[in-house]
Amino acid sequence: MGLDLDQARRQAKELLRAASSGDVQALLRFRADRPPRLADAQAAVAGDLGFRSWPALVRSLLLAAVEDGDVERLRALMADGASVRGSELLLYARNPDVTALLIEGGARLDVRDADGLTPYSRAARFKSETNLRLLAEAGGATELDPAAEWVGAVVRGDLDRADRLKQAHAGLALRWDDCEQLPRWASAGDDQVVVRLLDAGVPIESRGRQEGTALHYAALWGRSSTLRQLLARGADATALAEPPDQPGAQEWTALDWTGWGSQNATAASDRHASYRLCVATLLHVGAVMTERTPIAHLIDEIRESGLEYLPGSPVRVRVRVRGARVDVDDMGGAVAVCGMPPGWREAAEGAVAELGWNVRRNGVVFMQAPHGRRLAWIIERTAAASAAVCDAILQLGDDANSA
Repeated sequence: MGLDLDQARRQAKELLRAASSGDVQALLRFRADRPPRLADAQAAVAGDLGFRSWPALVRSLLLAAVEDGDVERLRALMADGASVRGSELLLYARNPDVTALLIEGGARLDVRDADGLTPYSRAARFKSETNLRLLAEAGGATELDPAAEWVGAVVRGDLDRADRLKQAHAGLALRWDDCEQLPRWASAGDDQVVVRLLDAGVPIESRGRQEGTALHYAALWGRSSTLRQLLARGADATALAEPPDQPGAQEWTALDWTGWGSQNATAASDRHASYRLCVATLLHVGAVMTERTPIAHLIDEIRESGLEYLPGSPVRVRVRVRGARVDVDDMGGAVAVCGMPPGWREAAEGAVAELGWNVRRNGVVFMQAPHGRRLAWIIERTAAASAAVCDAILQLGDDANSA
């Protein structure tokens, strides 16, 4: 959000002081039927920040701290006067320390979500059972929803319990919150939990927030191993989601989320190598580059093609992203191996023409393509064109010797 509760309070007090001193522009922000009040200043500041009221602003800050599992931020908000008493925030608590603080602050134990589940039933989905214990000890209702209990058993690896629940509840139907555990654990990079959920029957196309699939979330957090697991299980690299940070058009691919996450996710720089692997893997399976997020810092590199000009002389390809296009070239590798004997350029141009490629005057074999083209295919064809140029130039020497 970029603004904490203390800052918002200061802004409201500054607005009230300005109005009380007769500032015309400030007075226009207040009700005309009574003298300026702090509550009205707070409402005006909340409106500036996109909230319908000051309590809505405070709740949003509290909810963000709870969902992020940030107990210190939550404690600071409560110390600054934000009350959790009577709130529904226990529905969103996963961190046991946050749960304990909310219970201490008087958050409701008997609240239910839109599906009728209590905080206790929702906590049954978690890997740790600590929240269940805390809620039970505090006197919360301890009935369990079968689907939530089943998902939690799978997550924790208690497959015998999961099987018993399935047998006891024929036709067990999973809700969105149950299926959302797959994207959640993909974002954490927990391959074992992801595999267990898939093996148990949680659909691989299950969506999380912003309509992101498990593949989107693995990409967002640079979980390259999880991403490969999902692709091996049939995840769709072309599936579309909303932008990862806000509601919007559902047109972002997992590759787009990779680029965004590599620059915006927490501690992204620590996972730079993993983000590069995610990009390489997605491009290899045919993901298409767009201009929604920059990924040049993740794919600008020299690639081994697996081909050789001559034994011991590998064909290498350079990949660079430049704005709306991708530049791929052989760095002049073919002419470096074969030289530039008389007639080399005509031979080279003939070789690349057969493949629809290009060669510069300095002998560099290249292709410039828009983001919409498949990068893996461009790399493969550039390497093949470079090898063909080398063969064509070497043939000139063979022809001269035979003559």
